[in-house]
Amino acid sequence: MARPKSGIQNRILDTVDKQLRLNGAATLTIDRVAKEAGCAKGLVNYHFKTKSDLLAAAADRLFSEREAQWRTALSAESPEIAIARSWRLICEEVDRGFWRAWNSLSAADDKVTVRTVNNRQESFCRALSQSVRELLGVLELTPTLPGEELGHLVAAAIHGFEIQLASGVGRANVESGHAALWVAILALTEPQT
Repeated sequence: MARPKSGIQNRILDTVDKQLRLNGAATLTIDRVAKEAGCAKGLVNYHFKTKSDLLAAAADRLFSEREAQWRTALSAESPEIAIARSWRLICEEVDRGFWRAWNSLSAADDKVTVRTVNNRQESFCRALSQSVRELLGVLELTPTLPGEELGHLVAAAIHGFEIQLASGVGRANVESGHAALWVAILALTEPQT
């Protein structure tokens, strides 16, 4: 069980989150984090022994928040609302810089951060699979995809939509792809028996 974060640890992680969303991981330094968090560099090193530990903690926190947001979005009162919320969440992730943070953490040059990102991405896929299965259950449908493949499909689509939006493709064009994703998911179901 993870120990609760102190106020200074949260302030440091808030600072790292902000820097990742604005500039990515490549330009992040312990000095810059300490200065922006309003603490001594030694305090950052006390709580996070290395830059890798700091980035891994930031990635873990970022993905925990993301997973919770997606669970909430997909557990709406109706499938129509859940689908609309999922589109808004994709746009918000790009607008709030999640995409930049995630991308830079995924490309980090240290094993600790990349392992954390990969583990959290797998957790995200499992959460998506469960949430979409529950959403389809409301329609009395069962996915025909085995195991977590449904979660990987949805995560890959989300990733693709966010790449398109971040690179300047018009929202209306990407939104039509989002609608097509849900039609494809429905095509991969069968009635519950």
